[in-house]
Amino acid sequence: MTLAAAHLDLLLANALENPYTVLGLHPHPEQSGNRAIVRVYRPDANAVAVVVAGETYPAQPVGHPHVFEAEIPLPVPFAYQLQLTGGQGGDRSCTIPMPLRNCP
Repeated sequence: MTLAAAHLDLLLANALENPYTVLGLHPHPEQSGNRAIVRVYRPDANAVAVVVAGETYPAQPVGHPHVFEAEIPLPVPFAYQLQLTGGQGGDRSCTIPMPLRNCP
């Protein structure tokens, strides 16, 4: 996990002036620009994957069941989609392009 507990707490308290300092696409802090991190907060999902150029990278919960993080073996920037599964019904799924928009 690359997300600091303090940043997670601020995100969940809606206390970050700009949540995209934590969420979205970022260079991996420990990989000298050769890898990326994608973080999402999706209370409507039980599982998240990041899709890049046809490859799917599962995201793992980080410190909270609806905050997810995926490591991508590519330097930034790149286009990606989020594959969301779950939600209140448990079986809903959709793929959304980034930047953010709501599931249909």
